[in-house]
Amino acid sequence: AFTAATTASFTTSDSALAARKKRKAESAAPAPAASEEDATPAPEAPKQTPEDMERAMQAEITRFIDEYDNAPAVVRLAFNDAGCGGADGSIRLDGEIERPGNSGLSSALELIKKVKLVQTDDVSWADLIAIAGAAAIKKCGGPEILVGFGRKDGQKECPEGELPAPDMDIFELKQLFVSYGLTPKDLVVLSGAHTLGRFSAAKGKKKSWTANPGTFDNSYY
Repeated sequence: AFTAATTASFTTSDSALAARKKRKAESAAPAPAASEEDATPAPEAPKQTPEDMERAMQAEITRFIDEYDNAPAVVRLAFNDAGCGGADGSIRLDGEIERPGNSGLSSALELIKKVKLVQTDDVSWADLIAIAGAAAIKKCGGPEILVGFGRKDGQKECPEGELPAPDMDIFELKQLFVSYGLTPKDLVVLSGAHTLGRFSAAKGKKKSWTANPGTFDNSYY
């Protein structure tokens, strides 16, 4: 009886030991590799649209703009670049920025140069000047204007005599704007930009067309 009991005890112990070893081996074994079908791809980061890029650039430019100090000049810089030979950034060239019709715009161009130094994207001068003009309008309380990318930089000055002159009468201005491909209505709308900034009056005094020359509104009309 003792022998039978002892044998049964040893047999039971050996079975239990084998079962424990099996469980230990199973727990130590590496988990089966996930199949390609089971693998879940990591979510992709959202791609930045051109509109997002332009908004970010306008925000960066806005840090350099003050409503009263240089925003009006930046708007005029963008207009004069577009109005003389097209928006090709040629106003950055010494032979163009130094013309009497661009008097007072050197400070605005210096602002653009500062932005050009810190921006990392390969953006043309033409795009940067146009985007800065839109940023200046928004800085002064105007609407958001997205002008887009893709302008090519001109490498020579635009022809002289393509910008409105202070002594032009309404008929000459209308004719000039027709040469731009614009209408008299466009002339009236674009003239509203005079709601911003100041001009030199008699004896060098600075005057403005509106009571709030740092606010983009309809008070010019």
